[in-house]
Amino acid sequence: MDRRDFLKASGLIVGALGAPNLLAAGNRPIYSGWIPNRDAIERWVDKTNRPFFNQQGRHLRGTGAGRRVFLWKFLEKAIGKKLQPHAQGIGDCIGQGFGRGVDVLTGVQIHYHGKQERWVAEASTEMIYILSRMEIGEGQIKGDGSHGVWAAEALREYGVLLRQPYLEGKYDFTEYSAARARRWAHKCRTCTSWGGGVPDELEPIAKEHPVRTTTLVTRWEQARDAIANGYPVVVCSSRGFTDIRDDMGFLAPKGTWYHCMLLAGIDTLSKRQGGLLINSWGPNWVDGPIRWNQPAGSFWADPEVIDEMLKEGDSFALSNYKGYPAQIDLDYRLY
Repeated sequence: MDRRDFLKASGLIVGALGAPNLLAAGNRPIYSGWIPNRDAIERWVDKTNRPFFNQQGRHLRGTGAGRRVFLWKFLEKAIGKKLQPHAQGIGDCIGQGFGRGVDVLTGVQIHYHGKQERWVAEASTEMIYILSRMEIGEGQIKGDGSHGVWAAEALREYGVLLRQPYLEGKYDFTEYSAARARRWAHKCRTCTSWGGGVPDELEPIAKEHPVRTTTLVTRWEQARDAIANGYPVVVCSSRGFTDIRDDMGFLAPKGTWYHCMLLAGIDTLSKRQGGLLINSWGPNWVDGPIRWNQPAGSFWADPEVIDEMLKEGDSFALSNYKGYPAQIDLDYRLY
């Protein structure tokens, strides 16, 4: 699929309003936050060299067939414990999905690709969300939410900050703060504390740790091959699901979410194939059986369902993260 065919097929709409919230059982709010924007995708495609995974990963075509690859397990090995899902407090799922993607990619690079890196801390989801909206989007969105393409661009251009203190404790991102995500992600003339993007003095620190390769994934087969080779895929789509897993851990499609989640595993070896999606609504929004010791708050989806999600045109494979060297400076390029 070339640039013109992709942009015709994706049918993305332009959006600058905030994303709506969803309601779980008992009218408890659960937040989405993906806003589709065809114009933003078109601009990114036009200025990016080889923007599609089927261009960057041509040599990987077909390598995900007949495989079970569970990337979240490499993150669990890195952190030394069972993975717990994020629980977003506003419509910042873009930061949640891309942040968890960086975490998984870090674990993969350490324990799958064998890079001499060390685990330090999770990525700050707020900083990715804020960078996407402000440094990339220049404050165009009025409510909550962002575009996947802006987060992909933010990771490449501005990099990653972690859940830790910076500048001798002047900024501390150890704990997730929905209030900070919202306040810093808007143009602010009256805030008593920082508003209007990531502080300038933190940007050089973030830029030391970019995700150098972010590529558009538009079909299930591409996502399958990406996962099989250690590259998590952040999926942005309008596809909603039920909240009770079937006896094989799958959710059926239902309704509309406008949401961002992380595809972090595939099973193309079993009779029923599928991909594992990690959500950011905590552990209890979904119930029902699990398999392969999947993380809490996650679910399996059928290939044809994921394929339709990816066709919406704002999902990205992540690779080539410049993490934290274990001992010496290294060349982090993926060959």
